[in-house]
Amino acid sequence: MKITLESTQNLKNISKKIVAVEDIDPPRDHLFRVEWNLGPRCNYDCSYCSPNIHNKKSEHLNMEVIEKTVDRIATYTKEHKKKTRISLTGGEPYLHPRFFDIIKMIKDSGIQRISVTSNASMPAKTYIKSLEYVNYLILSIHFEFAKLEKVKEKVLEIKSALTENRNLHLHIMAIPGKVNESLELAQLMKDEDVSFALRRVRPQFDENGLYLMPFNSGQSGGHGPKWSRIKDSNLHYYSEDELQRLGAFK
Repeated sequence: MKITLESTQNLKNISKKIVAVEDIDPPRDHLFRVEWNLGPRCNYDCSYCSPNIHNKKSEHLNMEVIEKTVDRIATYTKEHKKKTRISLTGGEPYLHPRFFDIIKMIKDSGIQRISVTSNASMPAKTYIKSLEYVNYLILSIHFEFAKLEKVKEKVLEIKSALTENRNLHLHIMAIPGKVNESLELAQLMKDEDVSFALRRVRPQFDENGLYLMPFNSGQSGGHGPKWSRIKDSNLHYYSEDELQRLGAFK
């Protein structure tokens, strides 16, 4: 997405200076795609998740700000005859105490499609209820906290509630020590024809340059200051056997 702005020194007023929103791919320029982070508040503390994008104490985004933002997006897209798709992320979006008010507001504004990315920690009935407004539900499975059998049960219950124009996708975070569970869940999703991605994770480092291993760091908030961007960062994070089994899955 390419956003054209008038020159301004005041970043607080930047949203008032937008003069064009165009897609880098011209055939898709009729779409206006928004990825909206509702804040870093999260009930998980995964060892591989940067402390810059999650915590357990941030204030929830103010509803007045949300209302004005939704109105601005809806007004712009109507004026420019664009179809709008909003993706809500976090943190954990479902933790917002007025999350259902937010997604109803977005849908009532005329925005065509809403997707939400969640850590799958909410009850199945909460996700099913949200499908009245949410078109595309993305669940990230984090086995530092999630239990395989409960995840299976939850995902299949949600799948059974899907209706036309409602879709489900899983990001299965295949962490070291939980590759068996990750592969078992991936196979079930394949058998059940549920969209999924089996993903190796990129670990963080502590202050000594050592990997923060699952179950020994993130759950107690023991994050290091560095975020791994090094090629082949999984070299000693996963065992050779785990890497081979992940690579062989089809």
